Amino acid sequence: LRNLVNIIKTEKPDIVLTYNIKLNAYGGIACQYTKTVYLPNITGLGTILTAPCCLKKIAMRLYKIGVAGASCVFFQNNENRRFFIEHKMLRNGCRTVLLPGSGVNLDKHKTLEYPYDKEKINFLFVARIIKEKGIDIYLNAAKQIHKNYDNTQFHICGHCDDEKYLEIFKASREYICYHGEQKDMIPFFQMAHCIVHPSYYSEGMSNILLEAASHARPIITTDIRGCRETVIEGKNGYLVKVKDEKDLEEKIIKILQNSKEQILKMSEESYKIAKERFDVNIINKKMLEIMELD
Repeated sequence: LRNLVNIIKTEKPDIVLTYNIKLNAYGGIACQYTKTVYLPNITGLGTILTAPCCLKKIAMRLYKIGVAGASCVFFQNNENRRFFIEHKMLRNGCRTVLLPGSGVNLDKHKTLEYPYDKEKINFLFVARIIKEKGIDIYLNAAKQIHKNYDNTQFHICGHCDDEKYLEIFKASREYICYHGEQKDMIPFFQMAHCIVHPSYYSEGMSNILLEAASHARPIITTDIRGCRETVIEGKNGYLVKVKDEKDLEEKIIKILQNSKEQILKMSEESYKIAKERFDVNIINKKMLEIMELD
């Protein structure tokens, strides 16, 4: 908090933009202390605000203090905004603006040629390797699918601290490929036939799904806030029920059974959704309009 205050005093910004739970809380307090205009962006609630734990009240109190002086609060989905309103975490009269995520840079994340190849079908999971991101569901579905479709390969990219998962990856290397944390994801999107994101983490708007759409890949993800917005059921992918391994299996099989024409159409639809809804220029323009008001 002291470091944030010192940075603000040194840089003397006109407006501060804060993202994520800790910086929305502590950054907001620092801005109030320095009497600086700031705009928090609620990129998700995280597990601490939704789990029944002793830290929940403390976290909610900190968050409430952090956003108390904001002239406007950005939200990335309606459910998060409703949570803040219902729990009286916003001051009276505080403006709220809904953004379609943090956006995706379509110049950086360009559409990629679809690797239509029935010899080997590659599914890709990208996330921190934690239970709430749906890794257990993905691994169990992969095991069942591979029994009947031995041309499938299930790839995983993401940081992992849990030895339990590392052991599972090693024991399942016949059909599981763990690539660790990657700085350049383009090669993995290039080889992927479908992005699978069975998360039940409290997302704001999943960046990996925005990138998947911009790279023109079909998507399978959970029917929850922050994920469902990137999929039009049957058009560019499929939605699965929360923590429903069987439903995930069925949706993966649908991808496997789709014709080449259907899959290519889904790829095109993904890019279309990214361009029309999630282009970072659309988000930036909306944010700049709000900044001009402040």
